[in-house]
Amino acid sequence: MPLVVDRVAERGTAGLPLNAEQRRAVECPSRRLAVLAGAGTGKTATLIARVERLVAEGVSPSGILLLTFTRRAAEEMRRRAAGAVPDAGRIWAGTFHSIAARLLRGGPSSAFRAPPDFTVIDEADSRLMMGLALNQRGFARGDLSPEEILAEISYARNAMVPLEDHLPRAFGDRGHAIGAAWQILEAQKRAMGVLDYDDLLERWLEGLASPDIVDLHRRRWRHVLVDEFQDNNSLQGRILRAIRPDNLLVVGDLNQSIYAFRGANPEQLSSALRSRAWEIVTLGTNYRSGWRILDFANRMMRDSAHAVTLRAPGGGPGRLSTIPFANVYTEAAGAARWAAARLRHDPAGSIAFLARASYILQPLEIALVRLGVRFEKWEGVQVAEKLEVKALCALLRLALNRRDMPAWQRALQLYDGIGEGIARRFAERICFPSMGSEDLFGFDSLPGELARFGAAPLLELAGSGTSTDPAAPAVDRAMVLLRPRMERLFPEDHLARGRTLAALRASVSSGVTLGALVDQIVVSPDAEEEPPPEAGAPGPRVLLTTIHSAKGLEWDRVWVVGAGDGQIPHPRCSENVAEERRLLYVAVTRARKELTVSWPMDLSAGRPQEPSRFLPLGDGGPCAPPGCR
Repeated sequence: MPLVVDRVAERGTAGLPLNAEQRRAVECPSRRLAVLAGAGTGKTATLIARVERLVAEGVSPSGILLLTFTRRAAEEMRRRAAGAVPDAGRIWAGTFHSIAARLLRGGPSSAFRAPPDFTVIDEADSRLMMGLALNQRGFARGDLSPEEILAEISYARNAMVPLEDHLPRAFGDRGHAIGAAWQILEAQKRAMGVLDYDDLLERWLEGLASPDIVDLHRRRWRHVLVDEFQDNNSLQGRILRAIRPDNLLVVGDLNQSIYAFRGANPEQLSSALRSRAWEIVTLGTNYRSGWRILDFANRMMRDSAHAVTLRAPGGGPGRLSTIPFANVYTEAAGAARWAAARLRHDPAGSIAFLARASYILQPLEIALVRLGVRFEKWEGVQVAEKLEVKALCALLRLALNRRDMPAWQRALQLYDGIGEGIARRFAERICFPSMGSEDLFGFDSLPGELARFGAAPLLELAGSGTSTDPAAPAVDRAMVLLRPRMERLFPEDHLARGRTLAALRASVSSGVTLGALVDQIVVSPDAEEEPPPEAGAPGPRVLLTTIHSAKGLEWDRVWVVGAGDGQIPHPRCSENVAEERRLLYVAVTRARKELTVSWPMDLSAGRPQEPSRFLPLGDGGPCAPPGCR
């Protein structure tokens, strides 16, 4: 009897049997297996079927580690496994960062060098702390971008390049002073008992220097499965090599490696494909797109090493159009008219406009508004980035770690009369008494000073919990402090934000610990994105987003805007043209039924441009679909 899997994500229908390629990946006995999975070829269904087979053969669900690129992907896999695998909830599934946080919470702190009841700071916290560290090194505010500095530091850490080498290359003569500011920030993190995202992976790798920890990992996980392996960075690869799992399966597609700016190292997958120690299985049957769309995508990547040739098993050809426009405004107007026409013809169908960068979509936004077409511009809105969730999380972090200075700064600003400056001075005094004044506002004690603003209850909350405490009571205490301030903080939409918090509270089960909940909110927030509009969902049927944000998603109709040679490749990415080609490939493979690619022949102020060098336009030339002219 053939294995049957749920292929909801790929085709919207359940119960399709595995094809021969997928079955080979599921049944392969090799201890080192690399699955080259092209776009839309059912890799999720294949992974779930592989897990199902392992469990059927006697592997405990808790003996399986499933590493995904986003937590959303991990949750989807766990959900789909639940229908086929007993005790699917025991599978270790998550991003590298979330698994690292879980291990650091439960492992020996001496091995992982993690402070007890640590809290994880987010990117905004890191920017704030870097700004303060730069000031201490004598840089004027606004002289350097903390965000740019932290991006370069994170890149170096994930690529495992020494900072003393990378910072001078990135910032020239200022590199050494920036490195000194980073050392200040590192010392402050240690004093506060906080970790950033990259610390989680570095602490995990440091723990693996212990043979006992390696042995514990190998006995715990007999099988390790890694999704989106082409996007793993060198630090993640080093962790896998340190674990040396008995059985390792990696899934990836070199044509979809688009995160070099984050330190992704696709050479790790290429190396496996060249090694005789690895069994290679290729998934090329695409269940998403019509054959015309697939042929276009294949011709884009025909010269790429290890390219997966996509094939349609049947169904319609799909519609393909490539269109030059006079300028960005006629391009936007034509695309908007097309969207309006498509919505009249198929109001239930989903439409997405994709672009290399967000600014390219701005003329289209104006054109859609003029025609009265409802749309949503989606750039990966993260639940953890919502201000009300940040506020709640700051209170929970305080309960867990009273030395968490960024959490103090955010929590203090919930109170009327406390702005950024006063919050910073209070937070410094609380966390680093030697840095603050003994008497900021004429009161004899810190509780008195905080009481002036009604913020004294924060002192009682701070440090009141531990990472192993149940999360629900801590959330309830934090909500008591936050709820009366919602209307003042968010006068226009406090009811909607209150519903977000209520939904978060309802999702906290009795078995969730405070440490796990805080980590779930903060760690790998890119996985906590609100999903974009899809077929069958209420609200706008038209979505505008960047190609990076569209990775892993699909729509009935996709229009790639701004596909000119001065737009993709991006002018600032001349050193990585191959990745720009892959980025456009990711865009065109999002389409199910219809793909349109357009570009303005006049980019701006009389600057002519040709179509992107990546577009295979040699066969028949451009053509326009009805309704866009």
